[in-house]
Amino acid sequence: MAYKYGELRKYIDENKNYKIEFFSKLISDIIMLAGVSFMLKSTDNWNNESFTYFLIWYLLQTVLFELVKSIEFEIKSDGLINMISSRTSIVMIYFKRSIVWLVKAAILFAIVITLSGNGLNGIIQFKPNLIVAIILALIFMYGVFFLFMALTFIYERVASFTGFITTAFLIFGYKLTITQEIRKIIVGNQADMKKIVLNLILLYAVAYHFMKKARTKLQYRGF
Repeated sequence: MAYKYGELRKYIDENKNYKIEFFSKLISDIIMLAGVSFMLKSTDNWNNESFTYFLIWYLLQTVLFELVKSIEFEIKSDGLINMISSRTSIVMIYFKRSIVWLVKAAILFAIVITLSGNGLNGIIQFKPNLIVAIILALIFMYGVFFLFMALTFIYERVASFTGFITTAFLIFGYKLTITQEIRKIIVGNQADMKKIVLNLILLYAVAYHFMKKARTKLQYRGF
């Protein structure tokens, strides 16, 4: 528990050095969340499906943004040396940090959605199928998270690429096999769990492959 609070303090300390970037991101997130929320409500598309897709997309883009920013900061400040010499693995360190980022993003999402007048207002129903869909989506999100962690360690400067990927996912992500199957779960239809599992295995296998390449590069650089 102390370690988690340590990560929270570290997150606060990091953003003290980047006040302008932090508040700019915060304001742009509030405007974006409110704007999309009002748009969905005005077109009568505020339901379990749009709520879940919007929530997962926002959590994904927030966590990837924070991940890339944090790794680039550690590389520039030579903090990576301390992380590697730590008894805790880098993957576990960033997994714990991601929990802080997720909680912050989820709280902001809930506040803005509620203040925008949408809330849950009887339209969003937390049935077991919705909970299952969110859990599967989070597993998918962490696969992407570990993949981007590896790519950031390998290429170091992928911030602009991250923005492109998250925007593309918002527009075209619904065409992915796994998102189509998760959508079936949300609306109460029968999903092909075999497809979901195979896609997740493939995603984590790719992430693991690049993590091995990232480890090799770090060793080559003397870390």
